[in-house]
Amino acid sequence: MEVSSGALNTALKLGAIFTYIFIIGLLVVLSAGETISLDGYDKSDLIILKLSQIVSSVLIFIAPAIAFVYLLTPEKLRYFQLHSVPKLSSVVFSVLLMLASLPLINWMIELNSTMAFPDFLKGVEEWMRSAEANAEKLTEIFLHMDSTMDLLLNLFMIALVAAVSEELFFRGIVQKAIYEASNNAHLSIWIAAILFSAIHGQFYGFIPRAILGVLFGYLFVWSGSLWLPMICHFINNAAAVIFSYLIEKDLIDFDADNVGTLEGETILLLTSLAIVSGLIFLIYRREKIFIRQ
Repeated sequence: MEVSSGALNTALKLGAIFTYIFIIGLLVVLSAGETISLDGYDKSDLIILKLSQIVSSVLIFIAPAIAFVYLLTPEKLRYFQLHSVPKLSSVVFSVLLMLASLPLINWMIELNSTMAFPDFLKGVEEWMRSAEANAEKLTEIFLHMDSTMDLLLNLFMIALVAAVSEELFFRGIVQKAIYEASNNAHLSIWIAAILFSAIHGQFYGFIPRAILGVLFGYLFVWSGSLWLPMICHFINNAAAVIFSYLIEKDLIDFDADNVGTLEGETILLLTSLAIVSGLIFLIYRREKIFIRQ
């Protein structure tokens, strides 16, 4: 039986993507449990660390994504669907959606952090806890901001670069390639979201990050534009940076990271869920629907 060139190209795309993700994932796993020490880091060391993080995002996600579209697709950069612009109302609703989802995301993070393993997997659990502690330590160092310039650099690194690089790769490449192979938008969205969460190597935030990946995936499919998930990803990360800055400067007197996790906040969580659901429905109605079962 003769295999079509289209099927071969699809297989080549998937093979390249999953081989690359496997290699990156293996490197993440091997380095995740290593204890890191940031004691004695001065201001210049921290700036170099942040710049290296930016370069890493470019080399790990953006460069491979661009190489992929130029080598394996006839559309080149148009493959990312950045030429398609979502409706302005959908952009506004998406921004509101990310802000309204804060209590729900915090609640899921708290729930995920209580995950426990049976006794025979205690070694795995200890390794995962160690990896999570390292990630939290690095995040804490990054989010310590003495000046407005620190804030701007963090917004660039944590919000803008992360949103662009990760959405280009996971939605613009991984999700699309899986859809082309399966013709099932739901399957492609969920697989890409799971890979998106797993590659971070932060296991006690896996569920909320995967759910966010699913949301970004559906926004991409509904709008036909990568701009919408990029904007939502940016808002989600930027909110964390800005709240951290405001708290550190004593400009606000509540901990945004704990909203939705405290006792007696059931009404807040239900309200958040209702607003998020309503906004998702509004975006769904205003954008084209591309989903095919």
